[in-house]
Parts: sequence; structure tokens; C-alpha cells
Amino acid sequence: MTFSFSLILDVVLAVLLVVMIWYSVMLNRRLTRFRGNREQMEKLAATFNDATTRATDSIGDLRIASDALQDQLAKAESLRDDLVFLVDRGTIAADRLEENVRLARDEHGAVTGPVNPVETADPLEAVEPIRQRPAPKVSAKAQDSEGGLDDIGMTVPAAVADAKKSGAPRSEAERALLKAIRSVS
Repeated sequence: MTFSFSLILDVVLAVLLVVMIWYSVMLNRRLTRFRGNREQMEKLAATFNDATTRATDSIGDLRIASDALQDQLAKAESLRDDLVFLVDRGTIAADRLEENVRLARDEHGAVTGPVNPVETADPLEAVEPIRQRPAPKVSAKAQDSEGGLDDIGMTVPAAVADAKKSGAPRSEAERALLKAIRSVS
């Protein structure tokens, strides 16, 4: 049995052809699966592109909202500063009013000693109390022509006395001031 060189070469080529055919069949199956998955990959890529576009738009919207919030925050801080200033000024005014009420009470009653300046929210600013002169004594005839006496015995102008007699409504500030004076008395 002699095998010739050509026969050996033919057998090797046949084996290689069988291997090549088997490999081609396997490659064809994989390409078929890949083509089937290609549609899914295209859908996935389109979905990813849409998500990226929406994210980009959302970032722009967030920047606009952030700028609007920064503006509102700046306005709120300035309003807060204004309110702090107004509260401080209101405290000073209330302290002055309290001191004036105390002085008025002391003038109508027994004076108990020297009055100290009112302390304010600003320690460098001492507020001197406003001292009111006692009301001049008015004769009964003058009281009738000029006005009259109020609840605490002080003379009032005729217009105020007429408003009091007619029952004209008082402003909220007048009512609050009278209430504060009566609560201290």
C-alpha cells in the first residue's frame, strides 16, 4: 500500500474543506442571530439617543430654574435685611414709647428718681426719653370753646373732642396707642 503524494494531498484538502464548511455554517448561524439582534440594537440606540436628548433639555431647564431660584433667594435676603432693620427700628420706637408712658405715669403720680436713657438694639445709640410739658390749665369756658379733657385729664383740641363726642371711628394706630397707655396705667 503505497500512498501516493497526490492521494495524501487530496485527503488533507478534503478534511480542510469539511472543516471550512463546518466553520462557514457556524458563522452563518451567528450572522443570522446578529442580524436578528441588529433591530433590537437599533431600537436600543434610538432609545438611548432619546434619553440623552431629554437629559440635555432637562439640564437646560434646571439651569433656568436655578437662576430663577438664585434671583428669588437674593430678593428674600434683601427682604430679610429690610425686616431686620424694621424690627430694630420698631424695637427702638417701642422702647421710646414705653419710656414716655413711664414718664407720663411718673408725672401724674409720685416721681421716683432720675430716669435713665432707654437702651436700644444699637448699643452705641442711647435714646434720651422725650419729656412732655405738663398740660396748661384751661378754664372751663376755654375748655368748652377749645375742646375738652381726655380720659387721663389732659386738654385736647376742639377737633379731637368733637370727634370723640360724635363717636367717629379711630384709626388702628390710635386704638393701639390708647390700649397701650391704658394697660400701663
